Amino acid sequence: MSSPEYAERRGLNGNLVTARCSLLLSARKRSLIYFIQALSHREGGVQKIASELIEMFPERLGTPVMHQLGIKADKIYSRDVLKKVDHDLICGLMLRTRDDDEEDDDVPFFREIDPIAELAMRKQKVNKKPIRGNYLIQACRSLAAEKLSAFLAEFCLNPKLRFSLPGEDDIVREFEDINSQKKDGENLSEDAEVVYFHDIVGALSEYKKRYVDGIRQKTVVTEIGRRVYEALEYASKSEGMVIIEGNARLGKTFAAKTWCDMNLGRARFVSVPCSNAEEDFYRAIAYSLGLPVSQKKNVELRDLIDKTLRPGHIMLVFDEAHFLWPQKNVRVANPVRLNWIRTELVDKGIAVALITTPQAWKNDRTRTIKNTGWACEQFEGRVAYYERLPVELSVEDLKAVAKSMFPSLDNASMKFLAGMAMTTREYLGALSAVARRARWYWAEKAGRSAVSFEDIDNAVKERMAIPNPQEHSQKALAKTTAKGGERGPCNKPADRLHRRFRATNSDTETVIPAFGSIRLNDQTPGRFINSAKEKEDEALIKA
Repeated sequence: MSSPEYAERRGLNGNLVTARCSLLLSARKRSLIYFIQALSHREGGVQKIASELIEMFPERLGTPVMHQLGIKADKIYSRDVLKKVDHDLICGLMLRTRDDDEEDDDVPFFREIDPIAELAMRKQKVNKKPIRGNYLIQACRSLAAEKLSAFLAEFCLNPKLRFSLPGEDDIVREFEDINSQKKDGENLSEDAEVVYFHDIVGALSEYKKRYVDGIRQKTVVTEIGRRVYEALEYASKSEGMVIIEGNARLGKTFAAKTWCDMNLGRARFVSVPCSNAEEDFYRAIAYSLGLPVSQKKNVELRDLIDKTLRPGHIMLVFDEAHFLWPQKNVRVANPVRLNWIRTELVDKGIAVALITTPQAWKNDRTRTIKNTGWACEQFEGRVAYYERLPVELSVEDLKAVAKSMFPSLDNASMKFLAGMAMTTREYLGALSAVARRARWYWAEKAGRSAVSFEDIDNAVKERMAIPNPQEHSQKALAKTTAKGGERGPCNKPADRLHRRFRATNSDTETVIPAFGSIRLNDQTPGRFINSAKEKEDEALIKA
């Protein structure tokens, strides 16, 4: 796995990358390397990073001499310039050039040759014909396309490569150089640079910045998302454990994934499997860290995970954390996963975040403690902070999310979608389902590339025809208490949900025939004021 060729195709081994980062004192340097390692396990791997660097920074292509002379693609240069560039390439890497017999200097035809033999041949054969700058730039582009991905792999794995970032203290680099020296004082380190691409480290830093900015620009951060961000940031900086509780379909998982994606240099997202098998749990962690998992036993997986997380550079964010409790009603089934998180992560100063729904966490906790007598004080005493999210999204948040899904719709349509999401109590889940159905079925069926309000309306009508599981459970509860006792809460009759929504041009109200004229209350986010049905519903609930 340490071979750059293997790493290019399979992603960089998180264990080896951690060993490389353990020699770096700068958190920014470690973050850059972990960022590249995380992207190496995504589609395209390091080859995709290399190609995007070439397309993003074409002005950086060229040797030091080319940048010193200011070579331009559309200008013509003497043969002496080619000799200087050849010397740069021979000293830095190898010479890739075309046949001297080529008649057209603009034809990008290259062949691989022995640099020493080529240099001797050039001394004997002098060609006075001038060349275009585009030829030199294309030569460097060809080298970058072939060899830059291998350099990126070596950059993340080879401890001998040294580099600096803007604003870094000189003492940090000096201390890192000392670690790379032999006992006799010989310096084994070399600068992390390539002859055909100017300031590759600076390009990587800018690439990372643009990657994060791109995610931030495309993401709508709701109030719940903001609170998830703050809780995760606190856990990372305090190196403690936080628990984030929130109802389903409010966007807490999406917010956690987005935060981890913007912080690949210090965090990894883990979706806890629902099985009881320890192997599945450790595999999920290993996958997130970029560790090899094939034909590995539990003991081997735990050892690899421990070596990767031991320095404390990476934070783990566990989604569906209620699956950390035993998922079978076995009296001797202690919460092994929670014990491992406490002893192997939290007690060793590794930041951890657990994301769950309060209902599932409470039920699993109660059942486990009742059946096993497990002492939860040891675990819960190590929780640095509990973040209890709001129970619903505000209207403005829902409108902002709907606007990001359908940028061309007007304000009335946005209110219409927000009202639908709040009425179904599915919030972002309802918006996402309607967006997919409108875009990939109704618009495509009508032969349109853009989604119209008619497509959205058809998708909403289909969505509202789906029975609400919460409503069915409340009806069942009402039947069981019909003979006496306290009745459960009752929603509006289900047949109203089958009728058609329609939006008005008003900025203050949304008309839904099933519910009358509904005004969104700005003082109490997420609440509808239904003047036509208010008295009837209150009487029904009190009954």
